[in-house]
Amino acid sequence: SEVATLVASNQRAQRLYQRMLQAQSYATSEDGKAWLDSLPDKIMASAKPAVQVSNTGMVFFDRLSNWIAETFSGLRLQGAYADTAAGQRKVFPAAADDPYKPWLVQDRMGRWYLRVVTEDAEAAKVRLRLDLEREMPVLEFQPKGDGEFFAEVRLTEAMAEALKSGHRPVFHPVE
Repeated sequence: SEVATLVASNQRAQRLYQRMLQAQSYATSEDGKAWLDSLPDKIMASAKPAVQVSNTGMVFFDRLSNWIAETFSGLRLQGAYADTAAGQRKVFPAAADDPYKPWLVQDRMGRWYLRVVTEDAEAAKVRLRLDLEREMPVLEFQPKGDGEFFAEVRLTEAMAEALKSGHRPVFHPVE
């Protein structure tokens, strides 16, 4: 009764109610049923990720993941998270055809960063979530202005400790 009173007293409510009745009528017609049946295919076609990470790209990030784990395993043997050689840089031995050039750098405060550079605009469209313990930063490339794209992820102390304990980081594509 409240809806009927509102529809009778308000022109906007009357228009909306009429549209709702028309939509309901259309949905029960043969054309409407066919349209509703086609919706899942239309939605799934438009829901594909904008950037697909190629299998070769994921192979690269798997190699990078193993290298990070090995690097921090070596740091564990040195005995401390904040290594005495602050400002050190560990460069990933990438292949000549790899689109990315990553390295690990430790600042003077002992914090570690994963930095990645690429000149490949398609490779720079990739967004990856670094899954390690509860920390899950996103590796997302930004243009540097000189034709390069740069991404950086800070490895928190908890992440560094997890790496030193033998955990391996995993890179997941982000849609």
